[in-house]
Amino acid sequence: MNRRLLLHLFPLILLTSTAALGCDGGLAASDGPPLSNPTGGCDGEGNCTQGDATVNPDGGTDGGNPGGGGGNTGSACVERETCGADGKVCLGGQCQKNPCDEQEYACPGGECVATCMPQNDPCTGVTCPANHSCSGGVCVAGCFPESPCKDVECGAGEFCNPSTGGCEAPVDCGGAACPAGHVCTMGCVAPNPCDGVQCDSGEFCSNGNCVDNPCFAIQCESGEACVNGVCEDTCNFGECAGGCPNGRQCVFGQCVCEPECDGKSCGDFDGCGGFCKGPCPRPGQQCTSIPYGGKTYAYCACTPDCSNKACGADNGCGGTCDGSCTSGNCVRAGTTYQCCTPTCNGGACGQPDYCGGTCMGACPGTQELCVQYANQHSCQCQPSCQPNGQCGAPDGCGGTCMGVGCGAGNSCELDQFGSYSCQCDPYCPPDARCGDPDGCGGSCQGSGCGAGQACQPAGNNWSCGCAPSCPLDANCGDTDGCGGSCSGGGCAPGHTCRYNSAQGFYCNCEPTCAGSTCGGSDGCGGTCDVDASCGPGQHCTWRELDQFFDCECKPSCTGVACGGSNGCGGVCNSGACPSGEFCDEGTCEPSTCPGGCGCGQTCSLGQCVDICSPGTTLCGCSQCCGSGQTCNVSQGVCETVVTVI
Repeated sequence: MNRRLLLHLFPLILLTSTAALGCDGGLAASDGPPLSNPTGGCDGEGNCTQGDATVNPDGGTDGGNPGGGGGNTGSACVERETCGADGKVCLGGQCQKNPCDEQEYACPGGECVATCMPQNDPCTGVTCPANHSCSGGVCVAGCFPESPCKDVECGAGEFCNPSTGGCEAPVDCGGAACPAGHVCTMGCVAPNPCDGVQCDSGEFCSNGNCVDNPCFAIQCESGEACVNGVCEDTCNFGECAGGCPNGRQCVFGQCVCEPECDGKSCGDFDGCGGFCKGPCPRPGQQCTSIPYGGKTYAYCACTPDCSNKACGADNGCGGTCDGSCTSGNCVRAGTTYQCCTPTCNGGACGQPDYCGGTCMGACPGTQELCVQYANQHSCQCQPSCQPNGQCGAPDGCGGTCMGVGCGAGNSCELDQFGSYSCQCDPYCPPDARCGDPDGCGGSCQGSGCGAGQACQPAGNNWSCGCAPSCPLDANCGDTDGCGGSCSGGGCAPGHTCRYNSAQGFYCNCEPTCAGSTCGGSDGCGGTCDVDASCGPGQHCTWRELDQFFDCECKPSCTGVACGGSNGCGGVCNSGACPSGEFCDEGTCEPSTCPGGCGCGQTCSLGQCVDICSPGTTLCGCSQCCGSGQTCNVSQGVCETVVTVI
């Protein structure tokens, strides 16, 4: 299993790591039972809230106790939250105008989010000792997945995307400020179903619902993490129990192939089916990563340098810069950039200015106004509503006006279709009884319920219903008087009070293997996985067919060639191969493509693959044109044609 695949599987472990892993690594909440639902507290934007367990690099984990986690400290505001009185947003630790509002970045069905992204991962170049992992440039105890951006060096103005490990140019934030070593970019995120959901202590939000947190209040030691209510040594559980074979390393309970890139250059094979991120042979080149076909390729690419350069200046990579002009606009003409002076001559709003933009001019409609966005202009209707006009009156632009004339008990409100209309205002007096009409088809929350009952919501209505009751001395599983059960004590030794939707609260046996042997009883009807009780060269393994643990041969590949025997009837997935070949999961494969590859292809793992990803078109033999580009066949380059006069 490669490291990138492990990063996708990692959320299946019950863990939130705001210190050793970080929400910026892309670990988001998923749906399902406890073992497949890590926290619900890392949303799609990377925001972390109180969850199942928090890895603490300074010593242990906190299972979700208030105050036990890290939190946002040392900043003047909470990142991405609204701050100040004028609608600003917290960006890079300071209140600023929201670039999403200033730039009018469109996100149909989602939300625009501006973020200060680090240009390079702080763990780049950091080597940690055994059983330690790098987080934020510091080695911490534990075996955790490393960021795909580690050892990736991006060019000036670029940032490394942690979901792909590749360098990307940011979306212009219009001058928003970020800390040193960071760049501002914008993107769209899906709505978070957990926004506004408040869960009880010992629960977390998943897909908008509050679910049980088995790791709540559990304290783990440094280098450990809570997994389904149990503290596990991240370097010595699961496949890693007893150590990993030669050529493999432990990453959170999984033995994965360990890449070998010492002394290798950018694009060399790493021995695990991947590529090394090493140095490039020519000045001005940088090692760049790009995902394609389930793999992340590394190659040397020149990064243009246009910092403080004028329009048309050399970018250091054979092209020219989109820079500043003393007059006019910098536009692309063929394969180069040059300054162009717009020509409008009193033209209408939106008429081409022959420099890639449009003109500011007159609009045909009486309520239309010529509005500018970047270097483009268009006519937009300006709604008109009369003071003290009627609610729902036309605004002249296809909408309606907020106004008066709705009568007593009604107000002018926006309806579900985005138009203003008169709507009923529910009213419940202070002495209303539970279920009294609110005057608008619903009912009121109030008093008047009998003993053992409470006023409870049911859609838009309220009614008297059973009020659950659990005294302080209640035992686990005692009835709450309303068809449910209570949390409490009274469980036998080795048991704890747990909850699920099918059983309610119940006493659950907690397996323990301390002092046991391989295949010995765990005290709860199961068996133990204990390597220490096995003989030399053996480890404890689960026999699926027989349904029990047993001591079996432990494979060893130290000093063995690729595909050689591992001492247990299997083969070694790593090791030496003849010159011109590389080891790919136990098989020596050619590292070259006999006969070479065709136009628009490159050699990878002994096979010719297309260089252009889906959605792009091959231009010449070495360039891929994206949306909005055309291919200059005579020169074999992608370009956007702009008429310059």
